[in-house]
Amino acid sequence: MAADLNLEQKVREASQTLQDHADRVFSRHSDRVETQLKAQISDLQSQLETHEQARHASHLRFYLTVAGAIALSALVHFRHRKAK
Repeated sequence: MAADLNLEQKVREASQTLQDHADRVFSRHSDRVETQLKAQISDLQSQLETHEQARHASHLRFYLTVAGAIALSALVHFRHRKAK
């Protein structure tokens, strides 16, 4: 009977030790996964910002080109009218 109680106590201790070890391993794994995901999110946000800046610059170049064409057209128009 005492041997059975001793064996049961050892099984409980081994089970608890195994559970504690599993908790530590999975906790560290989830910490690593969380860190990796945060890094990936940061990289994607940086890429998105770069893409948005490039798109904004492209739109700005287009609008400046249109504004330049309108200004040049107006200049030619007024010089032509002034020459008459």
